[in-house]
Amino acid sequence: MEKNKLRPRNIIGKICIVLGWQLLVVAVMLIGYGYYEAKNAYTFSETTVAEIQDTIDNEISNLEEVEYKGKVYIGLIEIPTLNLKLPILRNCTDENLKLAPCRFFGDIYLDEPVVFAAHNYPKFFGNLKYLKKDDDIYFRMLDGKRIQYKVKETEALDGIDVEGMTNTEYDLTLFTCNYAKDKRITVRCNKY
Repeated sequence: MEKNKLRPRNIIGKICIVLGWQLLVVAVMLIGYGYYEAKNAYTFSETTVAEIQDTIDNEISNLEEVEYKGKVYIGLIEIPTLNLKLPILRNCTDENLKLAPCRFFGDIYLDEPVVFAAHNYPKFFGNLKYLKKDDDIYFRMLDGKRIQYKVKETEALDGIDVEGMTNTEYDLTLFTCNYAKDKRITVRCNKY
């Protein structure tokens, strides 16, 4: 009789072990996919930076956008403190964010306040939290002009506060999500 009472417990225990292993495998696969996605984004951005830099160096006209591999770019952002030089895509979409930082709001060519968004990959905007007041940020326009900005403040906004992100007196705003994806790490800058 004792053996029959233990048997259901043994079955439940085995089921829990199997489910635990399956969850562990799924977690490892998700982490692996995240690294794979980030590596592809880095590789794509590096080749794109080279192509856009070549366009900047060789163009005489007043280009405001350039197409490369089916995507439209508006220039390059440089953040020396973080050792970053990245292309900026014209339109912010889920697909584009997987490749490079994107223009979220505003038009830099019309001298409007502009907001750039990127994933929190370490080689994208994942280290924005380390920027300090008066750090330099540069935007290289396609006609070769370089706009210099200085960091004025860093803040964490609610993840769905689009108006707080776009309704600003700052010339440039950079943002990315935190790892919990409930806040947006936001860096506010003004022209220097």
